[in-house]
Amino acid sequence: MLKNYSHFRIGGPAHAIIFPESFYHLALLLPWLTSEKIPWLVIGNGSNILFDDSGFCGIIINLTQCCSIQIRDRKIRADAGISLKRLWLHATRHSLGGMNFAVGIPGTLGGGCANECRGGWRSNGRCA
Repeated sequence: MLKNYSHFRIGGPAHAIIFPESFYHLALLLPWLTSEKIPWLVIGNGSNILFDDSGFCGIIINLTQCCSIQIRDRKIRADAGISLKRLWLHATRHSLGGMNFAVGIPGTLGGGCANECRGGWRSNGRCA
């Protein structure tokens, strides 16, 4: 049930919910779903989504398992499924500032980019 993947705890069934472990797996999945004309929806941890009680007639792709992070040369590279709180924690541990606004936001990096979370967010236009 989709209610298990929404902070608002609402939503009916979906045909399937898939948790790709990497963007490599996602890159294999999306062309196949598209070629088969199977409807799909990408979500993070569900903090800013409302599902219909009648459900979703297709595949839900949950990115919360795509959450690797690398810090090199004072630059962060992170997957879309990483929580903003975890991203803030890693930035803080490496003495990188500018992420304090994110500590209280329950979403993911991908959701923040998609929804343009603006609590201090600065983007170079590339969210990936």
